Amino acid sequence: MEKDDILIYHTGYSSSIGMAKAERNLKLLLECEEKGDFPPYFNVYMSDSYFMMKDWDKAIVYAQKHIDSGVSMFGYNIKPYMNIIEAMLNRGDDLEVVIDKIKEFIKKFPDNPTFYMYMADALFSLKRYTEAFEFYKKAVELNASYRGFEINLAATNVYNIYYKMGYIYYLANDYENAFSYFVESLKNKKHFFPAFMHLYMLVKYNAVHEKVALFNSIYDIQNEEDISFLTKALSILKDKELLTYYEGIWIKKYNQKDLTIAYTLFSNGLYQRAFMKFMEVYKACSPDDELRSITLAACILCSDAYSFRDNLDGFNVQDREFLELIFNFNDDKIPEKFNSIYLNVLRHIINVADDELLNKYLVLAQFFEKAVWKDILSIMIDNRMFASGLALCDYLYNIKSQGTDVQMEESELTFYMGLCYFKMEKYSEAKEMFSLAKDKGYRDNDLKDFMLWTNLYLRKM
Repeated sequence: MEKDDILIYHTGYSSSIGMAKAERNLKLLLECEEKGDFPPYFNVYMSDSYFMMKDWDKAIVYAQKHIDSGVSMFGYNIKPYMNIIEAMLNRGDDLEVVIDKIKEFIKKFPDNPTFYMYMADALFSLKRYTEAFEFYKKAVELNASYRGFEINLAATNVYNIYYKMGYIYYLANDYENAFSYFVESLKNKKHFFPAFMHLYMLVKYNAVHEKVALFNSIYDIQNEEDISFLTKALSILKDKELLTYYEGIWIKKYNQKDLTIAYTLFSNGLYQRAFMKFMEVYKACSPDDELRSITLAACILCSDAYSFRDNLDGFNVQDREFLELIFNFNDDKIPEKFNSIYLNVLRHIINVADDELLNKYLVLAQFFEKAVWKDILSIMIDNRMFASGLALCDYLYNIKSQGTDVQMEESELTFYMGLCYFKMEKYSEAKEMFSLAKDKGYRDNDLKDFMLWTNLYLRKM
């Protein structure tokens, strides 16, 4: 076969371009296979093409054929092994089975960080955090010294590795190390919101000038993209002082007039003015979930919100139904279709609404056909509202004992009570709750790590 007889495009593209090239490659490769003009190294190209087309079974089959052939491709020998792991993950294989396969591949490529990262991610997904941390640590160490020619995924994902390491430290209440790793993550990818959010949560209650100094050490206020990221991120987090500060730069220096000002008004409790600005954009476009939920939140929090009862024409059908339900609630069951809207609105109001307004909104949770309690609890914990989370757990435990279906097991509620105590650094109470959760049958892997961390803190006391 002449080298010009077939031209295989690489499949390192995204979206429709990558799919089109994968389909073209596959057609050519299948023709070669049918003619019997199919050298062994074509198997990995077949695997790549099927992978791009999300045919995970065939991606694995051809990757394994390539491996079994024993053919070597300089710099590409690791690729079929990567295809197998990623196809197994995408196919939804049991993670314990995937872990066994990763162990096998680590032995094949002991100096490449890629499979250590895969292993860490799998363990992280299983909430085996202490084990995951050690593999992330090994991936970072190998990445720093790796001089091989094979693909090294860790090199382009080091920001996420640092973030996951920081998150594990965050879970363990080691905030000093968590802080360092979140900063390292942002140094490698400045506009990575998960790392920014958790770094912000660590300094949420610091003085404004301290927070400004921190973020100005990471971001360049002379860089428009940096200021754009900060305003968008702080709009989500609803820090009124920081948002006002960076919004001022965004508008004055870059003459940008987007919805940032509406978010700033919302964060400062000026709900009606914010609502009018959000609604103006809402009506002018097909709103996404973010714009829908913030507009609904502003409407609900308006001091004279009930004046909107008979003037909801600007909203789409589902949003109007949701507002009518909120404003005219009569103890009927709330359909499941409103769960996501309710929770998205809660994420916006939980850091800005006063206790009366927030409690009024939370009262509705008891009427959902499909319970939203666990989601509410997660939102509280994400926002470091541990005392509120503990009170909610106690309430749910009590109504569950009276026969109400909260769609959470006693063991799970008890674990979350322990988690809230742990995050409040009340380690004796946390230990008691974690032990009780274990006795009640809580089986998630994170219990083991939290019990370990709790005992370590108690020994230091």
